[in-house]
Amino acid sequence: MNNKKYILIIIMLNINLFSSDSLNVNLKYNKNPLIAMGLSAVIPGTGQIYNGDWKRGLVYLTVEVLSFKMRNKYYTDAESYVDEYELYARENWFIDKWLEDFFTFSNPDTEVNPVYDAMVNNNNYFPPPWEYAHGPDFYNNGIFYDTSGNDFISQYINHACPEIIDQNGEISQSYRDDGYLPCDLQSLNFASVIDDHHLHEGIGKYNEFYAGWIDTEDGYLLHRNNTDNAMTPKKEVYQSIRNKSNNEYDKAEAFLAVIFLNHAASMFDAFFSGIIKTKNIQLHSNVNYDSNLRPTIQGLSLNIIW
Repeated sequence: MNNKKYILIIIMLNINLFSSDSLNVNLKYNKNPLIAMGLSAVIPGTGQIYNGDWKRGLVYLTVEVLSFKMRNKYYTDAESYVDEYELYARENWFIDKWLEDFFTFSNPDTEVNPVYDAMVNNNNYFPPPWEYAHGPDFYNNGIFYDTSGNDFISQYINHACPEIIDQNGEISQSYRDDGYLPCDLQSLNFASVIDDHHLHEGIGKYNEFYAGWIDTEDGYLLHRNNTDNAMTPKKEVYQSIRNKSNNEYDKAEAFLAVIFLNHAASMFDAFFSGIIKTKNIQLHSNVNYDSNLRPTIQGLSLNIIW
């Protein structure tokens, strides 16, 4: 066996001697790591302060306070934009106009109606809103109507406008061609609509709600994300306000994630730093080497008892 092998064996034996089970480190410390972890789970940084790590505790606590403050700020800003776009919708989108003018845009003459391509499906079929729209639902004379189902014809249209129903119980083709609903819908208004999140998402996002905007005479086709969007100037303003709200909500969510991460980091940091400081800690280590004294380390083992 050459000199290098002897030297390596001697080194391994010395490592094993000084890292054997005879090595016990006792520290003067009487704090419970589990209590430190629990404190940080409630308020990040308090576990570190409990352990005596004031500077680290103040860092975690500062991150927590600032994150809560920023999260509340962005959430409040988002809610203010929600109030703004909901009010804007009530002033510029009307359900009676939506019902009256929906079929107006079935005219394929793009010079008269530039949003036609956005309103028809792949089969050049212009379906009525109750075949695929998610609402809006509304009340009229105390009766609830759901416009997202085919039974809307029998529930409402057949009673309000029986002259546009053909012998098969469907909307007549002549009405589809004229695009004018000869019904008295003056009693309908935005206050009659179920004013919820689904409605406000729909009128700003989906083409089937286009007809309800008050300025459809100024409508235009906007190609965005490989999709044709039927737009009006007021609908675009409405979308911009909703985008601002969504952006503020995203920022609020980001700071909420920071809060969760700060809690987790503070908990584990307080626990492990408490273990390291505990007075009953015992470190047991051992070097595992080849049984035939070949200069090969098989592994290291480390046990912590506290």
